[in-house]
Amino acid sequence: MWKRIILRRFFGDSPENLRQIQEELAKQDVRPPFYKYEELRAATKNFSKENELGKGGSGAVYKAELADKSTVAVKLLYSTEQSLTDFLKEAVVVTGIKHRNLVQLKGCCIRDKKRILVYELAENGNLAQALWGHGGSVFLNWAQRVKICIDVAKGLSYLHEELRPKIIHRDINPQNILLDKDWNAKIADFGLARHMKKDEGTQTITIQGTWGYVSPEYITQGLITEKLDVYSYGIVLLEIISGRKCVDPLAPAEEFYLQQWAFNLYKAGCLWKMAEKALLNSVPPEEIESLLKMALSCLQANYEDRPAMSAVVIMLTGNAFGLGMDTTGFIR
Repeated sequence: MWKRIILRRFFGDSPENLRQIQEELAKQDVRPPFYKYEELRAATKNFSKENELGKGGSGAVYKAELADKSTVAVKLLYSTEQSLTDFLKEAVVVTGIKHRNLVQLKGCCIRDKKRILVYELAENGNLAQALWGHGGSVFLNWAQRVKICIDVAKGLSYLHEELRPKIIHRDINPQNILLDKDWNAKIADFGLARHMKKDEGTQTITIQGTWGYVSPEYITQGLITEKLDVYSYGIVLLEIISGRKCVDPLAPAEEFYLQQWAFNLYKAGCLWKMAEKALLNSVPPEEIESLLKMALSCLQANYEDRPAMSAVVIMLTGNAFGLGMDTTGFIR
């Protein structure tokens, strides 16, 4: 309902000003603090490259030191005709959600056509940077990797099973998993998230998300259920354990698609071999293989066969990673 209101009142040539936007958010019971644009511009050194933390599908993120000396992450949405819709959508979805494994919205800002969201800062960047982006200077040990898997599972379980209406994130990938100073993982970037009031899911003709992480039923049918996020989570697990990206053009042909490689190793009875080599020297192969089987269970082609995230949390925290799988159901 809120989306229809936003599109009707603010899309196209509708007038845009701060009071109207605040009133619209208030109708959705969303009242985030509003920052002054001048404060955020100064805090990010005029949105300088030096302060840039990264770029996502909807905007760039900057580190900012506010006047009270606190540090935050400032997300400046790209200036497109839909930026106002994206801004309101993310504000509506995130405001009021409080969970240690979900990044917290601190406030927002509007100046002319600029739309800004202010979040808590994740001091260790995102998971993609930790796995691939620091020139080898960062190595996540096994305990850290398992902890990240658990944290993300807990965040998704909260979105899917504890919130009403539940929220489908739709863009789970390493860039949208942030790491704080203690390496706790937090799910971020709710620009594509959807409220879901029906248990059976919904369909869309517009496929969005990050290629390589979207589920087959979403691509072929536009079907949106929480199992879409479960699939994306399975891909991320493979990346965390292997240290490889979901699609690696530099890899041998049989390892080009991470998921296909994992399935082939599973059929050959040596799934553990896909783990990052440094892990193989310190972690028992059966422990690695158990977590990889958990990942594969999340990737089953029939979305109804994938586990609920609450079940994943129970098995991860109970150190029992194995799940029954229909091996005929994997994508080949």
